[in-house]
Amino acid sequence: MVLRTRRRVLQLQTAGPHGAIATTDGGAFRTLDGGRSWMRFRQRYGASFATAQIGLGFRSHLVHNHLALAVLATNDGGQTWQRRTSPCTQAVAAGALIDLVTPSLGWIVCLGQPGAGNEEKAVFRTTNGGQSWSAGASAITYPRGDVHGGLGSYGYPAGIAFAADGFGILWESRGTLYVTRDRGLHWRAQPKVAQPELDFGRGAAAFAGGRGLALLGRGGSLPARLLATDDAGRTWHLVHCWR
Repeated sequence: MVLRTRRRVLQLQTAGPHGAIATTDGGAFRTLDGGRSWMRFRQRYGASFATAQIGLGFRSHLVHNHLALAVLATNDGGQTWQRRTSPCTQAVAAGALIDLVTPSLGWIVCLGQPGAGNEEKAVFRTTNGGQSWSAGASAITYPRGDVHGGLGSYGYPAGIAFAADGFGILWESRGTLYVTRDRGLHWRAQPKVAQPELDFGRGAAAFAGGRGLALLGRGGSLPARLLATDDAGRTWHLVHCWR
């Protein structure tokens, strides 16, 4: 069965081996049977699901006139949520990107306020379902000017994708494409693959063994091209181009 919606699909994510969530600009739909049937799904938070039941999400809120970011976990498919430890400080609490790869292993990129093409960003990893987080690479430019781990301040991160063995991809708008081969500790920019200000990241997937896919487009319109790597981002080849 092919899901057809009146509104365009903005995002598609897996939720276990047979599940997926399709987000449109009018709501969300979920399948638990490999796409044979779809039902409306209440997606309360920006979240990533490792299985149909287990997910991590986040929400931004004001605390004493400052933005704070809460991390939440669900064990019942999003019906109820419980607080988890948030690694996002006040400097990087405007939003987040989450990828929960297994029920215990996941990554979060804490984001600051974007401006003039730059955005604060910090990467953290959890091995216990969000109970605690370890720091990875970060690029926090305001007010400290602290940049390390290979991520640059330029670019607006749009998504992350990780494999359980630590290979990961981060894609941006206005910026470039980054890959990590050591669980997010160090990142390598790919400006020859995704040219800043020209190529806008639209999605990516990372698989064990250094295999990955990246979808890039020029601005908000076609053409778009799908690229693949078999060596953890050292080389890329064109799979298809939509014109």
